[in-house]
Amino acid sequence: MGTLATRIFADELSIISNPKIVEFVIDCFEKFTPEYFWTAPASTSGKYHPEVSIGPGGLVRHTKLAVWWGLQLMNCWPELHDGIIDEVVAALLLHDLNKNGEKLDSRGYPTLNNSTSYHGIYLAEKITKTRKETHTDDFELPIKRIIFAIESHMGRWSDTSHQVIGFSTNNERENLCFLVHLADYCASRKCDSAAKQIKGSFDSTTIVTRYGIGEFVKGDTDDTDEYRMWDGPNPDLNRMLSVNGKSDNSVIVEFHPIDHSSRIIYKWTKINVLYEWVAE
Repeated sequence: MGTLATRIFADELSIISNPKIVEFVIDCFEKFTPEYFWTAPASTSGKYHPEVSIGPGGLVRHTKLAVWWGLQLMNCWPELHDGIIDEVVAALLLHDLNKNGEKLDSRGYPTLNNSTSYHGIYLAEKITKTRKETHTDDFELPIKRIIFAIESHMGRWSDTSHQVIGFSTNNERENLCFLVHLADYCASRKCDSAAKQIKGSFDSTTIVTRYGIGEFVKGDTDDTDEYRMWDGPNPDLNRMLSVNGKSDNSVIVEFHPIDHSSRIIYKWTKINVLYEWVAE
């Protein structure tokens, strides 16, 4: 059956190829996971996180979303050190494990002081202390980097002595920390209202080609050509084609909404008594 962590994060853990890092992540879940982690929302206030991370279980969904963002962001920097995928996924799986401290208070708020700036540092210190007590050998370098990324994942919102800002292809630890911070930041943006606003502000169906009926007047140059419109612009081309022209200068003009250009698509010619259109 496996542990709760191995079941819920089976997809994310399967991305990690280094078995020692998988073992490290599972060990951290077993030792340091407070009960609220599995049921709490990602944000107590709901001010910053997207809808997927709000409500019961939101913190777990935020963790999964952060891992997804981490994988996407790594595509931007192809020349990263070997094993960084394992380290990014591991750090993001653990980064908010103690987001609110050991437990929530009676109102569902953090019991950890300055939890926003300190929760990564708090967990990193606990992991470091426990491993020093239980592991006789020194930390392997990837584990050291993962712990440091957890510690600094809040970026400029971390305690000032633990901030890592910037990206350098020559510093593997800073690269990891920066990617983890960016992934967490992207996963924490409340983009739902912005997406709705953007969708409401632009509808491609409102950009339609329009038509008008008028008389074409040839000028001395192309710049002086003009249309004396008597009907339109109107988007209903079929209705316009049922209208009789007034002279052999009668035309239907097509107006393009993107580049604001125009062209004659039909003109009328006198057949018997009526001016009837012919294809231009």
